[in-house]
Amino acid sequence: TGMENSKNLKHLSLGDNGSNLNDEGVAAIVDSFPNLEELVLGGWDQGAEISNLSFPYISTLKRLRRLHVPGKKIDDGAFEPLAEMESLELLSLGGTSVTGEGIEALDALENLKELGFWDTRLTDAALEVIAEFDSLQEINLNQTAVTSEGVTKLRASRPDLHVRKDS
Repeated sequence: TGMENSKNLKHLSLGDNGSNLNDEGVAAIVDSFPNLEELVLGGWDQGAEISNLSFPYISTLKRLRRLHVPGKKIDDGAFEPLAEMESLELLSLGGTSVTGEGIEALDALENLKELGFWDTRLTDAALEVIAEFDSLQEINLNQTAVTSEGVTKLRASRPDLHVRKDS
């Protein structure tokens, strides 16, 4: 049947339709689609009503490789449950309230290739930790509290890392 096949859904993008999504809705999505490989929970210019309470649910998606979660209710408390997601290759927390406190938990993600922190309160202190993420290939730091000095240091320590930062 159609519902049985939905369990095998690999990609789900709510785009701008995710603006009213809350933690209970995320739990329902995770329960309905346990084999997701990509999950986009909202558009780029607005935040959903999702908080850190969603991440213990999301972290049960063991096949998830790409995760985009906006929302100003999300902060540094998201990092610890995300560190359990071994398959994660791309993590975008753009449009959230993360500062980078506790970001070292993500170093456990050996497959992590890309981080998106646009429109966050990420700081230079977080870049020192991020520089140690050996698998990381690209990071988006547009519209953050990161300084040009911080970006220069990151590029010097990780010349292989593609850093996107507006001036």
